[in-house]
Amino acid sequence: MSNNLPAYIHFNKDKFGNYKWRSAEKKEEPLSHFLISLSNGLEEDYHNLLFLTIATIDSEIPKMELGVNQHVFLEEFVLNKNSATWTEMPKEEKHLTYSYKYYDRNDKLIENED
Repeated sequence: MSNNLPAYIHFNKDKFGNYKWRSAEKKEEPLSHFLISLSNGLEEDYHNLLFLTIATIDSEIPKMELGVNQHVFLEEFVLNKNSATWTEMPKEEKHLTYSYKYYDRNDKLIENED
């Protein structure tokens, strides 16, 4: 969190115990998503990815369904509390497509405004 907004900063630790900055990002929405690569090199056939979701105290979404290709992950959030959850993305996939479904506190699907 940065000024009550979802944010993260990512460091890698080298073999000497020193930390090197890799990335940082901040978003404006009370429930925000970040895709973070944990891969250290481009020689890998896949990218080791984490899907980080940060919910602020202002978020009104207690449940999310994350679709990644043929996989479905269910994430639940405590309302009125800052929280962060991460989902490790499937390693067998090289190209990932994402979809989201959000649910309200009555377990009703929230329709997209797009």
